[in-house]
Amino acid sequence: MINSVNSFDPMSPVEPWVVIARAGDHMVHDQVKAPTPGLVIRRLDSRKMTDVAGLFSEFAEKLEFPSYFGQNWYALVDCLDDLHGSWHGNRPVVVVVEDADELVGKEFFSLFIALLCEAGERANLSLDADGASLRVLLGARRTRGGSCEAACAR
Repeated sequence: MINSVNSFDPMSPVEPWVVIARAGDHMVHDQVKAPTPGLVIRRLDSRKMTDVAGLFSEFAEKLEFPSYFGQNWYALVDCLDDLHGSWHGNRPVVVVVEDADELVGKEFFSLFIALLCEAGERANLSLDADGASLRVLLGARRTRGGSCEAACAR
């Protein structure tokens, strides 16, 4: 599920797993601005995700995917579902995609959003073994036209 929100609780065990925060949603941005005890925040730069290969590389680098990450959409979902390694310490993880509006016109955008939602659903199921919950925050600058929110509403 994807929602646009004014605030969200990254520690909550309920949906939405993927949220859009507009530039003016200061409360949401403040929640992920500073380190929070018990929470891991990783920031991804949309400018490095101008194509599919760049998107996979940015996720793999910032989330420390294992070396066998397959550089494909289903491998991305699998790695987000089962965050490997000790870097998160079984704490909730929030992935912040900065300036996500930059991705809206990309051919892969719709698939990317759908698979983020799938990964969030899978990662947050009570049966997930790694113990780390996952939220994805799409930081949007624009409020209309080519905005992330407008694209996701289609």
